[in-house]
Amino acid sequence: MYKSGIIALLMCLVLASPSFGQLCGNANDDTTVNILDWIYQFEYLRGNAMDPPINLENADCDGITGVTIGDAAWFSNFYFGGGPPLNCDDTGSYPYPQSWEDTVFMPRMLGIPEGVTTVIMPVVTVFMEDVEGVYLPFIHYGAGSNSVFEWGGATYSTDFSVLMADDLTPDTSLLMGIDLNGTTHFPGRHEYFNLTYYRDGFGTGDIVPQFVNRPGLWQIAIVKGGRLFRPVVEYYDTQLPDTLFASPTSKVVEAPLGQIPAGTFTVHFSSSGDPINFDLTPTESFIVIDSPFTVGFTTPTDIVFVVYADTLPAGTYQGYVDIVDVTPGTVLDADQIAITLVLTEGVTYPPGDLNCDGEVNITDITVLVAYMFLGGAPLQDCQ
Repeated sequence: MYKSGIIALLMCLVLASPSFGQLCGNANDDTTVNILDWIYQFEYLRGNAMDPPINLENADCDGITGVTIGDAAWFSNFYFGGGPPLNCDDTGSYPYPQSWEDTVFMPRMLGIPEGVTTVIMPVVTVFMEDVEGVYLPFIHYGAGSNSVFEWGGATYSTDFSVLMADDLTPDTSLLMGIDLNGTTHFPGRHEYFNLTYYRDGFGTGDIVPQFVNRPGLWQIAIVKGGRLFRPVVEYYDTQLPDTLFASPTSKVVEAPLGQIPAGTFTVHFSSSGDPINFDLTPTESFIVIDSPFTVGFTTPTDIVFVVYADTLPAGTYQGYVDIVDVTPGTVLDADQIAITLVLTEGVTYPPGDLNCDGEVNITDITVLVAYMFLGGAPLQDCQ
């Protein structure tokens, strides 16, 4: 789900890029060093197996032992930006010193009320100018989460050039990015990724994603000057934006021909925060707003709709009521009410048909006697 953007970009680069006759950097172990080796580095960092297998000795090209996001950043800088040559004479290890001037803010949301079906929370980065890449593994449900919402995936800002958001396991994901020849905008404050969750149960929801240190070299890291550092990690509470809710968001009205009106129903409009102003626009003439006002609604409120179909033949009709002119900044849980109208040929009941079966016979007398003398059920509409 998250690979299409980078794969398309990388395939274009494959066709346009030159090759180099050297071994260092030749991660896929063919005869040249090219963009395919960079892809191999990324696939390895994502935990994917390649065929042929990655040559870790050649992929380890930043002068420090071990293949990490630092090698991918070094390769990018060399291959696309004319940076320092690849260096496979690796020595030492990554110390991951703390960078106190670079911070990643991971969101959480607690007490999500009933009615909220989708939650989108931004991962915010505040980086200095020398940050070249990020590697941020996290679990979808950290301590304090409950099972009301399920993981829906991650999306990233179009400001960034080469980014990945992968589901590593059912409960873990990886946010990863590389500066591609200075075109990525890491410095400053950015809503780097958006995490999406969908309601999967009833009750109040708590969503607490959490960064984790994976084994070995696959740890939380940022790349600065070809070296890996640990950013400051902070967690922050994000609040639901003012959200407009409608209930129900769909209605089926069934009626025989000639019934006027065909049906009436009520929709309740509410909001998660301050009162929200909105208007309603029916898309079909058979849908009529039957409230004291037909414009200028404010939550909370109940709106009555009447469905008229006296001019329509038998059949099924689909209409909508669009929710429009909403207070700016409001999130819509649903932007319209769907109304399905089903009209059927009417049934003619002859006089004396008290059990509504279309015939007059002895059973109708039984219904009448039971109703008048034996405390039987009330007569039906057709009677």
